[in-house]
This record gives sequence, C-alpha cells and structure tokens, in this order.
Amino acid sequence: MFQPDRHFLLVAVGTVVHLALTYSVIDIHFQTPVVRGIEPVGFRGAPAAKRVFLIVADGLRADKLFEFDGDGKPRAPYLYDRGTRAGRYGISHTRPPTESRPGHVALCAGFFEDPSALFSGWKVNPVQFDSIFNRTSSSWGFGAPDVVPIFEGHGTYAFDAYPEEMEDFAADYLGALDTWVFDKVDVFMKDVATNASHPFRNGPSVMFLHLLGLDSNGHAHGGPSSSQYLENIALVDEGIRNLTAQVEELFPDSSTAYVFTADHGMTDQASHGDGAPENTETPLVVWGAGIGRADSKTAEWGYGGERRCDIEQSQVAPLMASVLGIPTPVNSLFALPKELLDDDQSTFRAHAVWNSAKQLESAYAKKAEVVRDTSLTFKPFGPFVDVGEKLNQNIEAAFAEENMQLAEELSVQLGELAVHGLDYLQRYDWVLLMVVVTLGFGGWMAYLVVTLIQENLAQQNRVQCSNYGWRIAGGTLLGMCWTTLAYINAPATYYIYFALPCIFIFETLHQLSSAWSAIKTVETLPAGVLLGGSMAVVLCLLAISIGFVRREILFFLTAFSSALSGRQPLHRSLGHCLSCMAAGSFALIPAGAKFNSPALVATAGLVGSLQAIWVLGKRTTQSYVLITQLCLIVSMGIGVLLPTYRTSLPGFSAGLYFGGTLLEWTFRTVFIGAMLLPLLAPQDATLRIQSVFLGILTSFMVTGVSWEPLFLCALGMALWSWYNSDMPVSSTGKISVGLGDVPDALRFLIFANLGFFGQGNIASVASFDIASVYRLTHIFNPFVMGGILFIKILIPLMLVASVYTAILKRKGVSFFGVHALVVLLCDVMSIRFFFLVKGVGSWQEIGTSLGFYGVMNAQVIVVLVLFGLARVFVGGVIWKSQKEKIG
Repeated sequence: MFQPDRHFLLVAVGTVVHLALTYSVIDIHFQTPVVRGIEPVGFRGAPAAKRVFLIVADGLRADKLFEFDGDGKPRAPYLYDRGTRAGRYGISHTRPPTESRPGHVALCAGFFEDPSALFSGWKVNPVQFDSIFNRTSSSWGFGAPDVVPIFEGHGTYAFDAYPEEMEDFAADYLGALDTWVFDKVDVFMKDVATNASHPFRNGPSVMFLHLLGLDSNGHAHGGPSSSQYLENIALVDEGIRNLTAQVEELFPDSSTAYVFTADHGMTDQASHGDGAPENTETPLVVWGAGIGRADSKTAEWGYGGERRCDIEQSQVAPLMASVLGIPTPVNSLFALPKELLDDDQSTFRAHAVWNSAKQLESAYAKKAEVVRDTSLTFKPFGPFVDVGEKLNQNIEAAFAEENMQLAEELSVQLGELAVHGLDYLQRYDWVLLMVVVTLGFGGWMAYLVVTLIQENLAQQNRVQCSNYGWRIAGGTLLGMCWTTLAYINAPATYYIYFALPCIFIFETLHQLSSAWSAIKTVETLPAGVLLGGSMAVVLCLLAISIGFVRREILFFLTAFSSALSGRQPLHRSLGHCLSCMAAGSFALIPAGAKFNSPALVATAGLVGSLQAIWVLGKRTTQSYVLITQLCLIVSMGIGVLLPTYRTSLPGFSAGLYFGGTLLEWTFRTVFIGAMLLPLLAPQDATLRIQSVFLGILTSFMVTGVSWEPLFLCALGMALWSWYNSDMPVSSTGKISVGLGDVPDALRFLIFANLGFFGQGNIASVASFDIASVYRLTHIFNPFVMGGILFIKILIPLMLVASVYTAILKRKGVSFFGVHALVVLLCDVMSIRFFFLVKGVGSWQEIGTSLGFYGVMNAQVIVVLVLFGLARVFVGGVIWKSQKEKIG
C-alpha cells in the first residue's frame, strides 16, 4: 500500500512543478529587458525645454476623452484645444498587464515590465531600473500613495501622497483625489514664484502629476460611462487649464513642455488588467517646447483625425528626455516618436533622433555582451553586424555636412536596427527553453501515468527494484546540465527547467523497469477499446479547454456529464439531467452581463435555504448548526438589502455612517465564520454536505453582486444530484484507481470549470468585478481586494471538490490515485495552452493566451489545495447505513 504521506508529496511536488511551468513562459516569451551596465549617451545639441509636466490620468480610456457630449461639444475642451491647435494628440498603446505600476514604469522608464514584476511587488521596485527622474537635476511627484513612491530613490525625485483613507469607494464622488493633487501643485508653484533659486526654474526638471480620480470613480460607480467618471474628466480638464495658465505666467520663456496621458484604460465593466483595446488604448496629448503643432485645417479630434499620432506607451520616456536634452533612460527599448517633435527645429530633431538611436545601440551592445557570456555559442544579430558600423559613419558624415534631414533618416534606420537586434537577443534562448520545458511537461505526465499504473497493480505483484541504473543516469545527466549552466552563469530558473525532465523522465524509466514484470501479468482491455476511450477522453478535455474561449460549450458539457452516471431510474436520470442543464445555463450568460442587484443576492439566500430544506426534509431540525446556518442566510439576505454606503443624512458628509460600519464588520465576520461552521456539523454525510453548501453560499452572498449566488444554488443542486446518482460501493477498504474512475474525474473537471466560468468570469484578471468587495472594505487596497476576489472565485470550486471528495469517500477509492488522475487530465489541457502562448502579435492575443495558460496552471495548483481542504470538511463523513466509518 502507498504510505499516507504520498498525498502530501503529490500536492507539494505538483505545486512546485506547476509553479515552475507557469513561470517558464516568462523566461521564454517575456524576459526582463533590464540589463545592468548600459552606458548613457549624452545629448548632442541644445535642449528644447527646461521642464516637463507629466500628467497621468489613471484609468482614462481614450474614447471617453475624445468623445463629444450631448451638445456636440468636446468633453475636455482645453485638452481638445491643446491637441488640435497647440500641439499633437493621438493614442498611446500600452500592454498587459494593464495596471498602474507597469503603466507608470513604461511611461517614465521607456520599457514594458515583464509580467513577473507583478509577482515581486506592487508599491516597491522588484527590479532596479533607470528612469527619466534619474537624468533630471530635480523632479517631483504628487498623487496616490501606491503610485508616486514607485520612483523613490531615482535621482533627486521627491514626492507627496495623500493618505490611503482618501481612496474611499463609499464616497459619492472621488474627484477630490485629483483636486488634492492640483492644490498641492498650486502651492508648489507659488513657492517657486517666491524663490529665485528654486531648482525647478532652470531644469532639466520633471513634474509628475498622478490623477487617480477617474480610475477610482470608474471602479466605485460603474465604469467609464458613469456620471462621476465623466464629471471627473471635466475636473481634470479644468485643472490642467488652470495649471498651464499659472506655469506660463511664471515662466514666459516658452521652455515648458506638457505630456498628458493615462497608464491604462477601463472596460465597461469597470475593470482592467488584460489586453482588451478598452484597456490598452489610452489618450495622448502633448504640447509646448519642442513639440510640433497640428495643422488646424486637418486636426480633427478623436479616433478618425488625420493628424492623430499613435505611439507605444514606452515612447513617452524618450520623448520627454529628448525635449529636455538629457540622456534617454538606459533601459528604454523604444525609439523616439519623432512625428511628435517640432518640424521647424530640424537641428534639434536630428540630434534627438540620433540620441535615441545611439542609446538603443548602447543597449544592444550590452545585451549582446550579456548573452555572449551566458551562452556556450553566440551568434550576433546579422543585420547589425553587416550595416551597423556603416550607418554610424554615414550619420557622422551627414552631421558634418549639416544635412540634418539625412542625419535624421539614417538615425531612424539605426534605431530600428537596434530595436530588432534587442528583440533577437531577448528571444535568444527561446528554442532551447521550449524544448526543455516541453520535456519537463512530458516527463511529469509520464511519471503520473506510471504512478497510476502502479496504483492499479495488485499488492502481491509489486516488486522493489534493486537496479538503480536509470536513477544514476538521470542524476549524472542532471549534474552535467547544472555544471554547464553554472559555467555560463545561467539564471536560477534554468536549473529548475533542466531538472524537471532529468528527474521525471528517468524516474519514470526506473519505476517502469521495477514494475514491468508485474505489468505484463495484468489483464487489460482490448487495444481498440483503450484507443477509443483515450480519444474520447482527449476530445472531452479539448472541449473543456475550448470552453475558455467559448463559454457556451460548458452548457453542453455539463448536460453531457449527466450521461456519465450509467443506468439509473428514469426519474433520477431526468432530475440529474435537468439540474445539470440549469447549472450549465449560467455559462450562456455573456461575460460582463452582471448588473448590481442586491435583490437577486437575497433571493439566492431564500432559494438555497429552501433547497437544503427540501433535501434534508425532517432531518433539518436534527442539527443546531444547520438551523443556525439557515437563520444566518436569512439574516444575510436582509443585510445585503441594507444600504452599506453613506446616506444623505445631515452630519454624515464623508465615509460610512455608524450603522454602515457596523454592518461592514458583520459582513466580515460572517464571510469568514460561515465557511468554518460546517466543521461543527454532524458527520452524517447528507447533513455535512448540506452544511458545507449553506456555509459556502452564505459567504458567497456577502461578495455577491448580481446573479452569481443563484448560480451557486444551481451548481449545488447539480452536484447533489451527481452525489445521489453514484451509488455507494459496499467496501470498507481502499480501492485502487481504475479506468472506471476516469468519467468521474472528467465530470469533476467539467463542474470545476463551470464553477469558475459560470459566475461570470473569463480567463483574465480584468473579469473580476471589484464591486464584490464593497461589503467588506471600501478603502482601496489592491492586495486586500485581490485576496477577497480570489476567495470568491474559489468558493464554487470548494463546493465541487467537497462533493467529489464525499463521492470518493463513499466508494472507498484511493484519494491519492484520483488526485493524480485529475492532475494528469489537467496537464493535458495545460500543455495545449503552453503551446498557444504568444510572445508576438496583438497585445490582446498575447494577454489572452497568457491568461489561459496561467489560469489553467493555477487551476491545477488550486485543485490540489482544495482537495486537501475538502478532506477536512467531508473526509470523515459516515452514512446512515454504516455502523462505522468507511476507510
């Protein structure tokens, strides 16, 4: 028999393996662009500006700025004037993850952080990088406490942030966040006016204004179409008008440039994070010193404007550096957007484009050196070797002849060549890593297969192999790989990737050699039956994975799952089918179709209570815990209908009123306590399962926004009908996992995916409705809010895992074997998504493919953890007909 700790080892090893496999796509497709030791290139020529104002409207979607109001007037009249008459405007395209930190790093440092930066920290720098603030003589930032400190320690950068308590989502209007910033800058400028030696006067200086009001109003009040969001646009526009007038009066030297943009956009569902165009398309308006002016005859405002200038978000940093006449941040990976520069200043334009190109060339040279030192063989980027030196000679000749137009054109070619070379070096190890990680995937899956085979062997047929040849060979190969990696100073993660195939492939061969004689004696199904069954399983897994894109497939899969129960009485089969279809129908609701409806949340409490009473009948009163849970659900149904936010009562002008605060703490207590109450319920299987359902439903109601709790009721009924459709096996021992357990494992995966997608999610961080947290917290905190949303996602999956565990317990099937089987089936889908991850193409495609792979691997890890939790809740249940516990 397997030792009891084998299940723990499966969870531990499986978690480590899938964390490594998940992170591998970062090294394959999105390696960090930050390279140490790049030399800055000094600016050649005179600067165009002494100071730059970088104004970032957090969460401002491009189309909302460009649209006209009901009277046909620009929604932001001053920015409209600046973009169409005094400067240029367009779209700044960002990339996923469309969050505040990556967006601001792109704007100020000139590169897009790899997604792994989100794993390392949010408010602090996980990786030290160069930014525009390092290159200035003085710089300041005003704004949110989780954004402006990002650049702390960058040169002379100083900042001031408002307290976190101001980010109160219970407020009627959050424009006060932006008013605070404008007021602070007003005080700052008045200080500059009275101080003749103030460093901001002569520059080069950058003033960073972070305006969070739009993002906060969008999240708190229903998205970019809410009246608060649109009103905030007008507030920002007027604030910039007043700021510009103050600056121009103080500095009439025409040496100030202005950059207005956003870090990311926002979907209609008030979310962001993925690569949807609503999130990646942000507005850009630039004007002032060194910036070109639009032709008033052709400068239409909006998406259709002929003079609209589209750039990458990371091109803002080299733009600011160029107008200030300072070196471009050394980690910048994008060329200067020269179309935004003043056409009348040809010398300045040529020098600015040259400086940007030379900085990119310097980055390429250092990156090539790093790659050469970490590779056994190195092949430089061919085109750069062929024409790079010649281009530099021609550029210098053009400058010597004062042919600025030619110097600019050649510098553009040099910059483009350097960018292509950097991209080549970023993906230098792509093929090697793809092969190694694929072998690691295959080795892990093969190991699971052999584990399941051994689980099925009779006890007497199991033999211990004294030949450790395969293990010795694997260890030797691993030692050679690690020695090579150490020699070339490879990243630490490479050691893990090479270890996976060496360990699992050779361990699989070892296990096969030890059990081969026993395997040959086992009777198996005919080859044709095995092949047909395997194809059916693969097709089912393919359908589940397609459900990530086409959620309606889950409806048909859930309905189909009712047919996997075998022969049953007609009334039971019909009831099971109808309950599965009812649960699956929620997958037909379009993602993002939620609407705020506390009445639906309260109705779900009533439905769930009646559902449990119907199942239990007279046994409802046999447990005080169940009676308590039913009363708690009724109380929560009333509670969700009460106003949590501030009322219009006199004397309560901010924050929550006392009753609202008390209700908030009540919700917090119930949210945690309700999930623990089932531990006190009787061990009777029916009572315990219904107690788990009621406890989970109560917590889910606290975070419910619309119809999601009703979905949980439907899911609970479908799971209960599944539980009833599987008759208990009369055995008190552990049964090894066999082919007959595959249908149940597939059904578990179908219900698990339905539990995720059925509550309105998509495989993206932008699908999670932040309104779900408002009953628990109203102060913005990404970690707290993210944690609550994550728990909400897991609640339906916990219910699925609990019912499945109870079924396994009743059948007496080995938990270890079933969990290994489930992980194996999940990995079949994971490896498909692994090959679908894209590193090039549109950022919506890249973000979506990365999201699918991340969600699938996270599902594997979460399922393993949930199985362990489910055993705590239902692992000790007994049945009415039993005199003692099974197993």
